[in-house]
Amino acid sequence: FKQISKGPYKIVFNVHSSTTAYRNVHFNEHMRLLKERLGYKYDMDLRAETMSKMSLYEQVDLVSGAAVMVTMCGGGAVTAMFLPKGASLLAFFNEKETGGDTMPRLDWDLLNNLSYLRTHWLPRPQAFPGHEGPREADYEAFVSLIDHELDIISHTD
Repeated sequence: FKQISKGPYKIVFNVHSSTTAYRNVHFNEHMRLLKERLGYKYDMDLRAETMSKMSLYEQVDLVSGAAVMVTMCGGGAVTAMFLPKGASLLAFFNEKETGGDTMPRLDWDLLNNLSYLRTHWLPRPQAFPGHEGPREADYEAFVSLIDHELDIISHTD
């Protein structure tokens, strides 16, 4: 197994991980805010990858040295089992699936029982009638969580 590098800290964003519209996320704003608000504090290597187009070998190679993986829950999140000990996983989920009539289906049991990772579940606010989608507070929480996780990782031997 690879170890987490001490810098730059590789943060992998699994983008466009699904052909389902409500799970097809680009994370552009998340990456922009990390660079803007934490770029002075940490040496980060932000990677936006469409892992669904990669071979299993390429996916494992990509995440096996990552400090953090950001993904939507679903099949693309399973690659997190190859993150190194001490890494963090941020798994976004839709609060309601398919327009709000079904509760989310999560990879909860598997990902929460990977005891060598710190797994965080984040609801993905969506824009639909009566709901404006992600707010500044949602992005602030994301940046603060990444800051916290990188602080832990940077102080671990």
